[in-house]
Amino acid sequence: MNWSEKREIIFRFVGAGAFSVLLAIFLFFSFGASAAEKVVLQLRWDHQFQFAGYYAALWQGYYADAGLEVEIRSGFGEDWKLRNPRAEVAGNHAEFGVTASDLLYSSKIDVPLVVLASIFQESPLMIYGLEGVKLDSPADLKGLRLGLFARGNIGETEIKIMLSKAGLDPERDFPNVTIIKNGLKDITEGRVDVAVGYSIDLNWFERLASGKLVSLKPSTYGVDFYGDTLFTRRSLVEQKPELVQAFVKASIKGWRYALIHGVQVADRIARDLPRRIPVSDLKEFNRSQIKPVAQLTHFPVVPLGHRDPERWRRIHASLKSAGLAKGQPPGRDFVYDPEREARNLQRTMMRMGVTAGVLVLTGILAGIAWIIFLRRAVAARTRELANKTKMLLQAERLAGLGHWALFVDTGELYWSDEVYRIHGIKVGSKIDVDAAINAYHPDDRATVAEYVRRAIEEKEDYDFVLRLIRADDEIRYVHSSGVVHLKPNGVVDSLFGVFHDITEQRRIEERIQTSLAEKEVLLKEVHHRVKNNLQVISSMLSLQAGVETDSRSVEVLKDNQRRIKVMARIHENLHQSEDLTSINTREYLSTVVEDIMASSKADKQAISSRLDVEDIVFDLDHAVACGQIVSEVLSNSLKHAFPDGRSGNIDVSLHRRDGERIELSVADDGKGLPEGFDPQQTETLGMRLIHALAMQLSGVLQVDGSGGTRISITFPEKPS
Repeated sequence: MNWSEKREIIFRFVGAGAFSVLLAIFLFFSFGASAAEKVVLQLRWDHQFQFAGYYAALWQGYYADAGLEVEIRSGFGEDWKLRNPRAEVAGNHAEFGVTASDLLYSSKIDVPLVVLASIFQESPLMIYGLEGVKLDSPADLKGLRLGLFARGNIGETEIKIMLSKAGLDPERDFPNVTIIKNGLKDITEGRVDVAVGYSIDLNWFERLASGKLVSLKPSTYGVDFYGDTLFTRRSLVEQKPELVQAFVKASIKGWRYALIHGVQVADRIARDLPRRIPVSDLKEFNRSQIKPVAQLTHFPVVPLGHRDPERWRRIHASLKSAGLAKGQPPGRDFVYDPEREARNLQRTMMRMGVTAGVLVLTGILAGIAWIIFLRRAVAARTRELANKTKMLLQAERLAGLGHWALFVDTGELYWSDEVYRIHGIKVGSKIDVDAAINAYHPDDRATVAEYVRRAIEEKEDYDFVLRLIRADDEIRYVHSSGVVHLKPNGVVDSLFGVFHDITEQRRIEERIQTSLAEKEVLLKEVHHRVKNNLQVISSMLSLQAGVETDSRSVEVLKDNQRRIKVMARIHENLHQSEDLTSINTREYLSTVVEDIMASSKADKQAISSRLDVEDIVFDLDHAVACGQIVSEVLSNSLKHAFPDGRSGNIDVSLHRRDGERIELSVADDGKGLPEGFDPQQTETLGMRLIHALAMQLSGVLQVDGSGGTRISITFPEKPS
């Protein structure tokens, strides 16, 4: 050991020892000089069980044991004005205060504040009304008259956030607001339907109303705000950390006592503490708050006073979106961490201790004790890490998911226990990269080797699914993903990844694919048989028409034969298509028009058809309806629009209009419709069929008989 190393060890011993001595001196003069230090706690409301823990800490002597003389001030002053706890603490009129999530509000107060303990783990805010008012969900608020004590406060904000989380518009769906003064009385006298209050008062309100009340809590719908929260100034934490820690510990101890001995504390509050806002029965009023207050603390499931910095940042984001908070989210100093504060104090005192050379001897002894403490702390931390590692390995086994690491410089390969089990190898067996690659199926080994090469040489992460051959020769499908870790100089240091056995998932997928293929073959056969049956019916109609002597009957038979052919074409297309659920409309309508033109007796040289159809895919119902409409109108045009050998054109078009609507039209430039023709009064089968098909498509039918005939139907692309 050289001199510099020896000097470093001596320096650490001296510093640690001096720090311990100075800390003892500091604590002696801080707490030994006076019997008790006076502090003020400012409440946010009148004396009641809502603040029971602080009274219990005072009455049980917990504050006195911590060297504190505490004055607990009501939220109301001698002038009956409600004090603002934030302003009282920031203005040095009180050392501690109780408020809620409005601690994050933007205001003229620029003194940094610190959350010490969140006593209520959820906001007590509720909306309540008389039984009979429908208040089952946030949507029920729309149209109700809501009583608020003020606009723009934390209550209105929580209601708006609740509406937003329920998928409603916080502005459009916000209830009609009336500013009130009494709450329950405003409801019972009919000025409002519902009002904002605190859940801790619900039992008492039901007693006053002599009946059941209904209520709705924003916290039930994801409004994750804290309720009553103990706080102080940042400067007090920095200047007197021991005082702050002592006050918090005594307060938490008082709360634990109050929640266990609720009736005893409630009765003493009613007996000993003056109250500004009168109630008819102080004892029953305070007792009515015992259970709801306990529910808000979540004790004993959640430690009393638990505070989550991340949750405070989410609350800040919600208040900022509502315009009630500004600036950046609160930093780590916003939430009190006694261990962090202790570390800050230690660093400060260590710097002071180095200069105290006169305390070297005592410091060396204290340094030895400090080292023993550190060793114990390291041992405890090691045990904690071992427990977490054990839990991780158990979770991997349950999920069939393991992890691995490859250290490039040494070629060392690490597998977690689950990776060994997936391979069917004894846990802890020696394994190397070549053996790991050879465990894959022979057809997949080159692929694995290429992935590893590209990861090391080209620094590429990878992800693949390949076949693995276990030690017992069983073939398994595995999903492996790897990421590249680089050294500071950019060279690959290691690969790290996960290894997941997905054999069962793969087998299920294969069974599903096989089942789908079988159903597809069956469905194609169904379409084929339907098409054949329709063709048989068409042939029977054709034979019947051949023996009929009445021209009208022959025409009816041929019209029905044409309609059946249109449906048969659908099933023929589906039988030949890869997609059994939809029809390419352009191909289908082109075939329908060609069939009708070919079977018509009209002069093909004189009359031509023109098709202008957008490439739109329809389901079976839409396609059949469109095909039948085109068939009816086109056949009618060929029969009646061009008498005496007149020439002309028939246009069939299908296009999207205005994004979500389709227009189908058949137009000719023939003689047009007879004067006074009313499509609504026409009794022909063809026109009735067109009307019925238009209704099936939820479409609008339009008939224009000027300058030829144009029949169009506009309908939604998606069925209604």
